[in-house]
Amino acid sequence: MIKNIPIFNLLSIGHRGVGKSVFLAGTYADVRSGRQADSGYIRFEGANDQTQAQLEELLDYMEQTGQYPPPTLKMTDFTFRGTPRRRHDQTLCEFRWADVPGEICRPTHPDFEAMLLNSHGCCMFIDAVALVQDLNYPTQLDEMAQQAEAMASLAAQSGLKYLFALILTKCDLLPAGSANLIDIEQRLRPLTTRLDAARAVYRQFYSSVSIISSGKTSVAVARNTSAPISWMLSELYSASRTRTLLKLGNGCEKALLKTQLPPLLGQSANLMPKALAAFGIAAVGMGLWLGGSQLQFQAGQAQSSPLQEQASLEVRRYEKALKKNAQDGEALLRLVDLHREQEQYESAVGYLERLIALQPGNFNLYFSKADLYAAMNRKDKEEAAYDQVLAQQNDNVTALTNKAILRSTQGDVETARTLFAKAEANAPDGKLRQTIQAVANDMLNPSDQ
Repeated sequence: MIKNIPIFNLLSIGHRGVGKSVFLAGTYADVRSGRQADSGYIRFEGANDQTQAQLEELLDYMEQTGQYPPPTLKMTDFTFRGTPRRRHDQTLCEFRWADVPGEICRPTHPDFEAMLLNSHGCCMFIDAVALVQDLNYPTQLDEMAQQAEAMASLAAQSGLKYLFALILTKCDLLPAGSANLIDIEQRLRPLTTRLDAARAVYRQFYSSVSIISSGKTSVAVARNTSAPISWMLSELYSASRTRTLLKLGNGCEKALLKTQLPPLLGQSANLMPKALAAFGIAAVGMGLWLGGSQLQFQAGQAQSSPLQEQASLEVRRYEKALKKNAQDGEALLRLVDLHREQEQYESAVGYLERLIALQPGNFNLYFSKADLYAAMNRKDKEEAAYDQVLAQQNDNVTALTNKAILRSTQGDVETARTLFAKAEANAPDGKLRQTIQAVANDMLNPSDQ
């Protein structure tokens, strides 16, 4: 019997009319028909009568009127439970989903900000038809891309397991053929490039919910609507078996707000792990743990999940690729990520060193190495990684600030003060300078807190 069932909160982002409510109705159509896509080892269903009734109402509206429901006017909460595909009587986890009006999906809206900080993953809804046909849509997509980059950077630098599902809606309204797929991929590049740069974990899904009418009868036919949720649940649940999963905003509300989503992320995102520590958060490099506690799930004897087995297969595949080409940067990067996710930090560092040898000017690699050493509590090695950056660029704000924090935690206040001052002097933005000042004040004047 599984105890301490984890509860995940999924955020949804998408402009008004993109089809978030229709997508939700489509997932329920899949659930009700038993056609859930095989994108993970967890299936899901409504967790209570209220959710079941709300979903039934959405689907009934479509099938009785032959029309899609009107855009959402108020936030509606849904709760689902995740079960193994072959044992529907066993609950592995629960997840909460808020159907949010499109105009609320902005980081400046207080309700949206609260949901963002409380989330474990994000479903980003993109209108496939508008993406291809609307000349003004790139502006909306760019706004979403900035939000995603900010969230992904914060998660990556804080060592959080945070997922993005890029869900293209209304795909049934596009002509079939590879030309449209290629066009979509090209138009999504501003978003995926930002996510790749922020080391985000994401997948793309093409979905549709068609209403097929025959006389007075209509049927909603959903395609690939359950796949994104099943994938996210499987990933999150698998990760939760080995460590406590934190929400995006656990303890970092102050730091997140100071970054003013998203302009400062180029510099300030790398400050996050140390800045969180400065605000009294227990930061452990690439994996944040609350008070050393860990959720333990017991389902008979401990055994590896399908996703863990998949990770082992991936490791072997990329190791094989390296034997063919020792300079395969993609293989090295994936091996770093795979070993880090399994908390095999020494192995991750080994592959990262090989990657640094190939890309000595990529400072993000040195910061990743510092995070790995922080996870192992190797402060000397962590500081050495910052020194490697400063040897190449002595005014690098991120390296200066993180080294200053490290020095202050070791009692070297004067060196820390000098480093903070240099970082502040070289900060390219006034708001970033304010962030550095706040961190420095917390570290150098703890009695004032």
